[in-house]
Amino acid sequence: MVRTGKGDLDGGSVSSLLSEPKLFRDRPRETRTNLFLLVENERWDEAMAHLQKNSAEAREWVYPDSNNDPTRRVLPIHEACSRQPTTNVISSLIGAYSNGVRESDGDGMP
Repeated sequence: MVRTGKGDLDGGSVSSLLSEPKLFRDRPRETRTNLFLLVENERWDEAMAHLQKNSAEAREWVYPDSNNDPTRRVLPIHEACSRQPTTNVISSLIGAYSNGVRESDGDGMP
């Protein structure tokens, strides 16, 4: 699986995203949720569909560095904001976990 353009992957599903080592070598597999993977890869429609059935994943912290440093953590809302999603994605993430906008990521940014 290869990145073909901004946010594009050449097909595949969440399970194929989990198995692709080159795209995610800097993120420990055990901390990434399916929602986070979809957001990270800017697969906005799939992320929103996944969120409808798995809203609890909006609350799950991901530790982006390879050491699982607890001071370096992000929520799906943090990752989404760093990738300029549609307003529908942000609204859906806020609807699933409204406190996420008040939570600070590992860099202290809300």
